[in-house]
Amino acid sequence: MNKKIKIFTAILCIVAISGCTDGFEEMNKNPNAFEIGGIEPAGLIETLLLSSSNSLASDMTYYATEIAQVSSKSGNVREEQAYNLSDQDFLGRWNLFYGRANIATHMKELAEEQDDLNYQAIGLIMKVYYMAQCTDLFGSIAYSEALKASEQILKPRIESQQEVYTFMMEDLEAANALIDVNLVKPFVKAERDRLYGGDMARWKKFANTLHLRLLMRVSGRNDAFSPSVAQRIRTIIDNPDTYPIFTSNADNAAVKFDASATYYRNNYNTANIQNQNTFNDAKLSTVFLDLTVYNYDTGDCDPRLKIWGKPALQQARDYKWYGAIPAGNKDRASSEGSYWTMRHWETLVRDDNPNMLIDYAELLFIKAEAAFNGWIGGNAKDYYEAAVTASCQYWNEFGKYARFPDQSGATAPVNITAADIAYMLTQPKSMYDGSLERIQKQKWVSLFWVVGYEMYNEMRRTGYPDVALASRIWINDRTNGQFIRRFGYPLIAIANNNANYQEAILDQKGSVDRMSGMTLPVWWSGEAVARDQGSPWPHAFRTPPYKYEEDIYEQ
Repeated sequence: MNKKIKIFTAILCIVAISGCTDGFEEMNKNPNAFEIGGIEPAGLIETLLLSSSNSLASDMTYYATEIAQVSSKSGNVREEQAYNLSDQDFLGRWNLFYGRANIATHMKELAEEQDDLNYQAIGLIMKVYYMAQCTDLFGSIAYSEALKASEQILKPRIESQQEVYTFMMEDLEAANALIDVNLVKPFVKAERDRLYGGDMARWKKFANTLHLRLLMRVSGRNDAFSPSVAQRIRTIIDNPDTYPIFTSNADNAAVKFDASATYYRNNYNTANIQNQNTFNDAKLSTVFLDLTVYNYDTGDCDPRLKIWGKPALQQARDYKWYGAIPAGNKDRASSEGSYWTMRHWETLVRDDNPNMLIDYAELLFIKAEAAFNGWIGGNAKDYYEAAVTASCQYWNEFGKYARFPDQSGATAPVNITAADIAYMLTQPKSMYDGSLERIQKQKWVSLFWVVGYEMYNEMRRTGYPDVALASRIWINDRTNGQFIRRFGYPLIAIANNNANYQEAILDQKGSVDRMSGMTLPVWWSGEAVARDQGSPWPHAFRTPPYKYEEDIYEQ
């Protein structure tokens, strides 16, 4: 198959997966994509990084942080926290993940034709990155037979998450082996690589750090893999020459924007969100503040919170942090929303802010949990404190843009000092207390503003933090009054491959009468692991309704 046929087939596949305009719109927006007469892997990399990570940034705040109750809509209530999601919501995410995985697959195929090992590796890494987002959100999916319409595979087998994770880890192993850090073949158009600028040593670290994320995701199924999850984690950690991983914030997988044109702006940019008032559609939740505010009376808090949020200055209230309640409680949200803690516009809305895919702090939290389990050498406390420190140091870079108010309304930048971090690590809510719960809760906090669904994923894996359901969940009745365990399969995907999806639903212990499966735990979740072990999960998993107390704001 020649290049022209291949690129045409790839575009047709994208349109078939993503609707009539997705892909063609990308060509209109990105001047460097799909260059006529110059088909090459470099023509696809900006799409995989810039617009794609912006889509995940939008999903992060529109879906993930609302469902995970990191933030809460005030005023006119959106329905994400009440799980009033439609097939269009499911289809949009499905199209995003499969569409981008298809582009990554095509990048790898072009690179194979051109004998470019590094672009082959990048294609594999980015395919895994987007397909991991897909399986984590939907459960069992097509992977090994997916994206093969050109081979006449139109009804791919729907594979279990155990199989999908096995395939993804094999692809990351292959990518790690392919990468040529010495650039025997020069990196083509490194300026288009908005992640690492053609630095393949750091791409290699990204691949292996992503591998560790996947391994920790399925760590509740340790013995379902051979070698086991624990053995695989130890192999990567103990062999840095073969499997280099992040060693500092300089290695963070952060997609960089320079604001030189509309396409090169972060999703949360000053053209779309002009000021603090236009950024107030969602406020930071009580759940989030309870893990980051040390004393509600004095305002003492996690030093990062002043970069992430601001207290609302209201004459009717004291100058304090007030957490937002679940947005599905519409009447209360409308009446109390003006007092809730605002997200910090000056630090979070910038044309050239990066989109974080995975960072050094997350790697260190993975190490802390692995050490806690006895899977790797080292001390869980040391890894934990290093993780908190790395997160604070990363966010301190944005503190210079902050306009944090004092009680008079005067504002100033925020500077997180070494003394601030040391103090944080002595506070009851954030000091290491020897428990796995502390590691997992603080990891959840540190995932703030990582694009995609990581905070939602970690809640389902660990059960932390627990949250209460919004009252409108019972009104909408999309989940029978339960927490949303996953997104439902799009109707068109089921219709086009019905027999395979019916089998997949039954294999996941679901019912074909409820094909959407929104209440069905994904295989790697703590709830599913406990179920299959025949033991109760020690978390209520968000079944009780939200209770209003007179002192809800007086913690």
